[in-house]
Amino acid sequence: MKLTTERFAVISDVHGNYQALRKALKIIRREKIDQIVFLGDAIGYGADPERCFNLLKKRCSLFLMGNHEAMIIAPEQRKSRLCEESFSWTRNSISGDMISQIALLPMKHTENGMGFYHACPQADLQSWKYLNDPKDVTDAFDGYENICFYGHTHRPRVMIISDDGSVEDHIVKHTSEYVIDTEKERVFVNPGSIGQQRDDITDMSFAICQYDGRKLQLRIERHKYNSLRAYLRIRFIGCGRENAKYLIREKWRKRIYEGIGNRLEWLYR
Repeated sequence: MKLTTERFAVISDVHGNYQALRKALKIIRREKIDQIVFLGDAIGYGADPERCFNLLKKRCSLFLMGNHEAMIIAPEQRKSRLCEESFSWTRNSISGDMISQIALLPMKHTENGMGFYHACPQADLQSWKYLNDPKDVTDAFDGYENICFYGHTHRPRVMIISDDGSVEDHIVKHTSEYVIDTEKERVFVNPGSIGQQRDDITDMSFAICQYDGRKLQLRIERHKYNSLRAYLRIRFIGCGRENAKYLIREKWRKRIYEGIGNRLEWLYR
């Protein structure tokens, strides 16, 4: 991949959530951004894995392999119970052609002083570390690019490290902007998840960037989408009730969606 424009978007962890992906792409298009970097995990958990995979292949300039893609070609990878249920359903739902395409995906990309990774530079098909602790982040990217983008945790975060060693650690709960002078600062950007956040807010997130070779202007976007539709599709068409509940982060929203789902049960018996 070669970024042919200073402005680009970085998205990650779509996880078969077509409702969230479609909303994100609509916003990115409205921003007149042509180039999109996808950090991996198009599939898993959500009800539309192949639909999302194909749309991302069409729209993204760079498509990295995530751990859920790696599971398809290396299924012995360790998984949680929910992940195992999701993997089994997803593996049986996708085409042989899609599996062939997954095997060709790159795991990392570097360009113009920027690094793009799904989890971290050290990841392989069997090992994908979650960088949830600030020290884990700085250790993982020590000696790598001044600008590093990574996903996998499903939590939007921006860490800025100055030449004097001071650290700004921003956990992003709402749309926020940052300006980084990369001659004096390093930055590690997690755009969060399009399809399944793991903080306390269901709203999707992604990054919009402008980089001139020195200054990075960064905006982490957080937006609502039709999460009820996504929940119902997972519950009744996809991996089932427990995976659907995992999509929704707020307790009040989960109670409402569960109530709606319970009333619709009779339609699917």
